[in-house]
Amino acid sequence: MSLCRSQMLYQEQETSRYSLGSKLLALAAVAGKQQTLATIINNALCELRDELNYSTGWVIRQGNSILMTRYNRSHKNIDIDYLENSPVPINASAAGYAYQAFDTSITPQLDATELERIRHQGYAVRYSVTEGIPGARAIACPIFSKDHILLGMAITMGFIPDDETEITRLANRLMAKVETIPL
Repeated sequence: MSLCRSQMLYQEQETSRYSLGSKLLALAAVAGKQQTLATIINNALCELRDELNYSTGWVIRQGNSILMTRYNRSHKNIDIDYLENSPVPINASAAGYAYQAFDTSITPQLDATELERIRHQGYAVRYSVTEGIPGARAIACPIFSKDHILLGMAITMGFIPDDETEITRLANRLMAKVETIPL
């Protein structure tokens, strides 16, 4: 009765059957249209993961830290796993290198030549092995809003071959995917 009075449910008088009420239908319509920015970005990165079969993710800045806020594991039998909201090292990760190059509020620890190279190519690569992740490489590029506000870093990572052609191909696909995100 209370749900009917609040227009969340509707009861047909002839059959006594219930159906969704006008208020619940209105809420459902609004909820269906209201995708969050995180969902929009993550859906695009999941599409890229499915296309390339490399893990993808989204790294954001919170205060002086950067965190892997979304992580989409590849479909390979053996791959890297991250917990969402894991801290990412600013000086030992592709996302950290990209933040140093594209976030002017961060005091960079990389040299000026390396920062300029990252800005020029539009992405950063972590080539060296990170402790605990032998053989894994990562690529990161910035995600900017249409107002040119830095929203975070899109990443792809995994057991990427030590082949500059493959790294460039993956970086170009990552940047192209980011360009298609309607921000």
